[in-house]
Amino acid sequence: MQLHRNNDYSKNVTTLNNRAVDLLILFLEMNGYAYNPDIAMVWFEEIRPHFGKQADSYRRALCMIADYHHTSSIYLESVYRVTPSHFYQLPAWCFSAADGYVETKIKEGWAQSTLNMIRSSITRFCFFLDAEGIRSFGELNTSHIKKFHVYDTHKTPQGKNAYNARIRKFLIYLGEHGFLTNPMLFASLPRTSAPKETIVVVLTEDEMAELTKQLNKDDSRLTLRKKALLLLGLKMGLRASDVANLSFEDVNWASASIKFIQKKTSVEVNLPMPTEVGNALFRYIMEERGQKSSSKVFLSEKAPKKPVGRAVCSAALRTALPDRKVEGSGFHVTRKTYATRLLKNGVGADMVAEALGQCGTSSVHCYLSLDTDRMRMCPLSLSECSVGGWSHER
Repeated sequence: MQLHRNNDYSKNVTTLNNRAVDLLILFLEMNGYAYNPDIAMVWFEEIRPHFGKQADSYRRALCMIADYHHTSSIYLESVYRVTPSHFYQLPAWCFSAADGYVETKIKEGWAQSTLNMIRSSITRFCFFLDAEGIRSFGELNTSHIKKFHVYDTHKTPQGKNAYNARIRKFLIYLGEHGFLTNPMLFASLPRTSAPKETIVVVLTEDEMAELTKQLNKDDSRLTLRKKALLLLGLKMGLRASDVANLSFEDVNWASASIKFIQKKTSVEVNLPMPTEVGNALFRYIMEERGQKSSSKVFLSEKAPKKPVGRAVCSAALRTALPDRKVEGSGFHVTRKTYATRLLKNGVGADMVAEALGQCGTSSVHCYLSLDTDRMRMCPLSLSECSVGGWSHER
């Protein structure tokens, strides 16, 4: 209970945890049982309907007690699944190889999100094979892989290709470790989409006007944290991952700059911090964040106050522009808008690349096509290019 109080949980939460303990102790004493996590969960599942909508909160309290029983520690950030991940429900004939492959990826240091994607891809593949009557990877042949490719549906070709790429690497692993009769089976799983050029999406003038209105209003729908998140993207072009990972030591108030190592590219950048951004950060830290010991600037708004993930940046944009419905355009649109506005204001490509923390200008050229005013200054005549049947005589 004291741990919950120290982390700013509400009185309702601490009271509920206390009640869960009281009821469990009462049950154990009435029946002469010593505490055992398994007995506690059997008791809870039996009377779960009586807890109503608060059942999951009672279950979480009991899971924390079980953790403390086993490790003498309590981790408020823990997520206690009601059902185990589908990956851990794979049939016995394929689980050992699948789990071994995932373990190699863990040792390689892949991010948790990547590991989750790998598990999801393997799970789809293995459950399909099991439904086809396969009971050993040695039975696998090209017909099974092609059939899986046909029946495995995704919303987009890009999504299907992302899953296929991970399954292909899993098949390579199986071939290298002797699980497959034909180690070249990975070659029978094709790509479903080719590289393509996409149109760069930026915020419209109306959207920028609405954002500016929300950022400047004290009674807007945006919290101080959301305002600071958005300004870091709009005025400095930071990626969501770098915004979420921002620490106090990255911010130099004396020189009004932010220096950090980009999470995506591992390249260090030192960017000037506009006054507007500095004021927003200062207000959030002093008025809303609270005096938590974490080195990270941005913390969750609800207890426990822990460092946030990059999803909070997209959530802030959705709150500011609730009517904006652009497929595949999240918080990164602020970075694109920032770069495009620099170009329209006459800043050279080299300077824009430096402001974005990029090595070289190859990624900046995609923004040039959005500068319509300057593009209109350099059109080519159809007659000079002999396009569409136009000629000098006509």
